[in-house]
Amino acid sequence: MVEVVLENELKEYKQIIIYGAGMVGRLVFGTIKAASCLEYLIGFAVSRKAEEQLYCGKNVYEIRELEMYKNTALVIVATLPQLHGEITKVLCEYHFCNVICVDKKLYRAMEQQYIQNFVLTHTIRQKKIDILFMASDNNCSSGAFLCMCDLCAELKRYGISSLVVLPQYGNGEQALTEREVEFTYILSEHWAYFCRKPDWEEKNAALAENSHAVQQIAGLIDKYHVRLVHNNTTYTYAGALAAYQKGIPLVWHLRENIHMQGFEFVNTKYAMQILNQSDRIVAVSAYIKECMDQLDAQGVRIVYDGVDVKKYYLQRTVLQNAAKITIVLVGAIMPLKGQEEMLYAADILKQKELDFQILFVGGGEEEYIKKLQKIAADMCLTEKIQFSGRQDDVQFFYKKSDIAVVCSKSEAFGRTTVEAQMSGCLVIGADTGATPELIRDGVTGWLYQQGNYEELADKIIYAVKHPDQSRAMALTGQKYACATFTKERNAFEILQIYKEILHDNEPWAGRSDRVP
Repeated sequence: MVEVVLENELKEYKQIIIYGAGMVGRLVFGTIKAASCLEYLIGFAVSRKAEEQLYCGKNVYEIRELEMYKNTALVIVATLPQLHGEITKVLCEYHFCNVICVDKKLYRAMEQQYIQNFVLTHTIRQKKIDILFMASDNNCSSGAFLCMCDLCAELKRYGISSLVVLPQYGNGEQALTEREVEFTYILSEHWAYFCRKPDWEEKNAALAENSHAVQQIAGLIDKYHVRLVHNNTTYTYAGALAAYQKGIPLVWHLRENIHMQGFEFVNTKYAMQILNQSDRIVAVSAYIKECMDQLDAQGVRIVYDGVDVKKYYLQRTVLQNAAKITIVLVGAIMPLKGQEEMLYAADILKQKELDFQILFVGGGEEEYIKKLQKIAADMCLTEKIQFSGRQDDVQFFYKKSDIAVVCSKSEAFGRTTVEAQMSGCLVIGADTGATPELIRDGVTGWLYQQGNYEELADKIIYAVKHPDQSRAMALTGQKYACATFTKERNAFEILQIYKEILHDNEPWAGRSDRVP
């Protein structure tokens, strides 16, 4: 087994460095701990760090700070595979001799070991489960995942018990634990392939393994007397097959346009047949409902996602210093999100002698981030642009910003749009996807034609030149978001769907028919 080979290698060294302070690094940390080699771990290394920090209780260093160990330490590169080439190049520049990269095979082996240990050591406390939630990922940066976490927590207030089934290792455990939502693991593969890099043999082999997942989920349904299965996204389907097998109701949540995300169903005809058997299909926006035109529209309900008002609401006034403004873009940095439009607009702002700072908050595709950095450098904007990476406390960045911009080509809903509105920012968004459903142009914010960076620049300049109007619009947008897109309202509307399906033949404990 590949993880055994790694454990044997660990024992040959008295000094170990994990390069990468993320979820892969945490997995390697667990392997080192299991091998009783934790005393040899010096800490985690990264290319750049903003401040003193700890990860898994160990110090995080910039790699240059650890050059003294170049001949003696084992360096385990624990990042996504696409970063391995760049990182090994850096390690060569610092003359590190002993380097191992966590490839796909090793990652899978460690993932399986982690999940086996988790299932063995964690007991599901509930004797009966009302709703079994099927997640399609395990990512606390995913809006779909966070909305599911909030929904489970809100349902608990109605006395409804839930269990989340995670299909893969990830960092979403933290979000579930914070909300006291129970979860377990059953490994499964989603039924879509990535168009840019289709690997049919690997995908079909993974899908074949899903038959085991379906039987495991069916076992949970029997053991915990599950009343209803709730599929959290378009991507996951193993839970649906288990629900159909056991003859219990299914709600299917459509939270994304998989085609715009670069994916296609392995078998579209089969996928539509399975989806249309659902008792109810929930779309997070009218835009998503329209995208899935092969679905039975009669069974589709539009329920907007909900956000925690208490977490994001800020009582403040934007554009107090119109002489210098701060613009923020929060979310994954990738071509679909269109962040380069902001840079081209920024070049116009610079030519108009507007003083500004732009904050990009979020992780993303390394190649696209480099492209943005090059565009900024070519336009002499580097000093005005800050890439902050993925942040847990995005409220801090909203608070210091006047304007939030959403350049996305196809938002299924737009959680960050709502977060920005709730925080009091003036929000300017592209007129595509579901963004026009969240922003009433000229009333709660501004819309601009997606791709037209000149119009985006004009909207920003107008906002700065008319601060009183901009402040009033930001306040209207804040009030609208806080009244419309709350996690409480979202849970209430989902609960009504459950009650319709189950005919309320077994009343929920502590239920309420009052809209929050």
